[in-house]
Amino acid sequence: MIVLTGDGEKFFSAGANIRMLTEVTPQFKYYFCLHANETLNRLEQTPKLVIGALNGHTVGGGLEIAMACDIRIARKDAARLASRRSHSVSSRYRRHQRLGRLVGKAKAIELMATGNTFSFEEAEEWA
Repeated sequence: MIVLTGDGEKFFSAGANIRMLTEVTPQFKYYFCLHANETLNRLEQTPKLVIGALNGHTVGGGLEIAMACDIRIARKDAARLASRRSHSVSSRYRRHQRLGRLVGKAKAIELMATGNTFSFEEAEEWA
C-alpha cells in the first residue's frame, strides 16, 4: 500500500511551479511534462493500493496526482480543489482523461475550461 499526503495542513499539492514553466525552454517543458505524465501513469498502474490522503488544497498537477490514486480521502471542509487551465497539451490531454473518467466528459471540460475551485464535498457528488 502507498499513502500520499502533503507536508503540513495547507496543501496536499499545488502541482508544478507555473512561473518556472513559463521561464524554461520549450524542450525542458516538453520533457518535464513527459516525465510528469509517465510518473502519474506508473502511479495509476502500480499493483499496490494507492491512497491519496488529501490534507489540504489540491490544485493543478496536485489534482492530477489525487486522481491517479485508487482511493482519495479528505477531511470535511478541509480545502478546495481546482483543475487549473493547463499550460501544456500533453498535461491537458491526460488531465481530461483522468477527470473525465471520474466526473464525466462534460463536467471535466467545464472544470478545466473555467479553472474554478470546488470543495471535496462537491467533487464527491459528481463521482
